[in-house]
Amino acid sequence: MICFRSKIIALCVAVCVLFTSQCFGDVKKYSEKEKVGLANEWLKQSYLVTSDGVSAGDIERLLLQNNFDDLESKLIAVENKYNSDIRYEINLFQAYEVFTQLAYKDYPNLILVFDNWISSRNSYVSYAAKGFYLAGLAGKFRGTKFVSETPKFNMETAVDFSNKSLDSLNRANQIRGGFLPAYHGIIVSGMAYGNRADAEDAIKKALELRPDAYYIRVTFMRYFNPLWGGSYNAGELFANNSQKFGYMNPRIWNLRGNVPSMKAYHYMLDGNYSEAIFEYTDALKYGDKPNWIMELAYCYYKMNDNKTSASVLERLTKYPLSPDENAKITRVVSVLKAGGNLDWNDFR
Repeated sequence: MICFRSKIIALCVAVCVLFTSQCFGDVKKYSEKEKVGLANEWLKQSYLVTSDGVSAGDIERLLLQNNFDDLESKLIAVENKYNSDIRYEINLFQAYEVFTQLAYKDYPNLILVFDNWISSRNSYVSYAAKGFYLAGLAGKFRGTKFVSETPKFNMETAVDFSNKSLDSLNRANQIRGGFLPAYHGIIVSGMAYGNRADAEDAIKKALELRPDAYYIRVTFMRYFNPLWGGSYNAGELFANNSQKFGYMNPRIWNLRGNVPSMKAYHYMLDGNYSEAIFEYTDALKYGDKPNWIMELAYCYYKMNDNKTSASVLERLTKYPLSPDENAKITRVVSVLKAGGNLDWNDFR
């Protein structure tokens, strides 16, 4: 039944490929301006549907209450929406990433809660959730420094958690073949120590199942960051090779901005704001991603150009952000125009 279900989903995607290719036409028929326009519209749609998912607070609360029945019901509901509508892609992946983020909170013995979940349900959802949590622990110990700058104990612990994460995620895929979040988790887990072989196998299998996937491609592209032993040239090649699937999911056309944004982020951390501005500007030629806009605005602020910083931030008014996010943008723009003081957290 499991394999049959995966084949049905793959068949549905294949039909969608034929349908969308007729609707969108050949990618080459679109001008660069049209591609960016479509990418922007589809990126905005991601924000429009986020409120129609399961909140991080609900996931955390149900987990801590050991209410596994309701938790699984909510996660499966988001999965079903994604299987019928690509716009729910971000909802599905972000739901499971909540478990990764829990690794950075001070919950004692939280791993026992995941073990209880697995004991009571023995489901692909429970194994996947535990895998994401373990991937978070691996990332927590690995940190963000180069391997040569990371303590030996941290690296060894990260590798141990990463291996346990892979075991749990692979078990999820054994129970429910072709479970896209499990492939995504394998990619995240492998970053703890640059396990490219498993990540490359995961992205290959995931894209065979869902060639229209955008979010998992974004995650995989982190491997092209030199910090993780990758190369920008390889990242550009991956993004360019993905462009032919843009007619299925126009957000894919935005991938070409990922490498410039990686370069920009490193320049920003080094305090080289002029180079960061150049690279963020290049990245944003391929679509307005809110975090790129926020970071570009921060760089202008650090260059004492409050006027341009405010103008950049006002681009976010085009996005259907949450009331809290809109209030934050309005406040920061107001402070910038008044010449007030801000810090990095105001631009995150």
